[in-house]
Parts: sequence; structure tokens; C-alpha cells
Amino acid sequence: MREFIIQYSGPGGSSGLSVLYADASLLPDNQLDDLQAFLTALAPEVSNQATMFLPNEGREIDPVTGALTGQWQGATQTVVTGTGGTSVVSNADQVLIRWSTDEVLDGRFIKGRMFLPNVAGSANAGGEVAAVPSGNIAGAAQDMAIAVGLYVWHRPRPAKPAGPGGVPPATTARDGAAVDVVTATVWREFAVLRGRRG
Repeated sequence: MREFIIQYSGPGGSSGLSVLYADASLLPDNQLDDLQAFLTALAPEVSNQATMFLPNEGREIDPVTGALTGQWQGATQTVVTGTGGTSVVSNADQVLIRWSTDEVLDGRFIKGRMFLPNVAGSANAGGEVAAVPSGNIAGAAQDMAIAVGLYVWHRPRPAKPAGPGGVPPATTARDGAAVDVVTATVWREFAVLRGRRG
């Protein structure tokens, strides 16, 4: 699978990134074009004090083992500046894009997520993501997910022995899997990114 990293910069030197995984059998230049279209569609919902940068190179990874298998390169990197005006929502409040799949592993549906920072103040409706921006973002995310062959990566897990007294219990090794995204939705409440993954 192919890894794409979107890098964000915003007011006051704030920064962040989104890591996406996609079908490595597709042409990287086509995927870059589709990702550029996605970021361009997001621009009206992002402050014009912020930029979104997509490099034209990255890693290819075996989803089963997590091992690095190679690299990819495309023709053109992308820089998109927000067009949503100077007002910006607090960087602690981000739009949460949710990726849904049809696959059940380990007894649960595999799901993923992406956080969009530097959201324009115009997208804020009383502390929630306004209906029109929410719909615009969800539609752009859905189109991109299908076009690039977006995956949620269910990461491999090594075996671990039980801890003292059996707490925590032992875990068995598990292969990873690249699972196709079928639906993109936007959570209407602003979300807080508490970890780097996702």
C-alpha cells in the first residue's frame, strides 16, 4: 500500500499532519491529482492563514507485516491555501472525518479517521460544524476515498506474554490488513486530536 502525508501549517506556527494509505496498484500521479482536488475542495472551509502541503514522494508498506517495501514518486507536489477568510476556529477544535469499511476483524468493524485543523470561523455554528461545510467536506472526502483507493490500515500486532499475575493477558500475533474505505462522513461536533495516529 502507498502512504501519503498531508502537512498542515496555520496561525501562530501551528502544525499537524494526516497520514493516508491507498492502493499501490494505481498510478501515483493520478492519486496525487485526486488528493489535490480533495484539498482544493476543503480550501473554502479552511482559514486563509493556513496551508495544506502534499509531497510528491513517499513510502510503500506491506500492510500484512508493516515492513517498508519501497518508495513512490510523482511529478508534482501540492500546496493549497485556505480561502475561508481570516477568522479561524481554535486549533484544539478540528473537523473529524470518519472512514467506514464493510469489514469485520477482531470482532468489530474496521474504521478510521482524519482530523482537519485550521478550520475557518465561518464553519462554526454555535460550537458545531455548520451543515453546509460539513456536507462539503464529507462529499469531497467520499470522492477522494473512492478515487485513490483509500484504505484503513488494521496494523499488525506482535505476540506478547502475559504480565505479572496474568495482567495484562497474553496476546497472540496478528497480521495486518489494508481495508477498503466505502463511506466518508463528518462528525458534526468539533473534535480534539489526542494522539498522532489517525
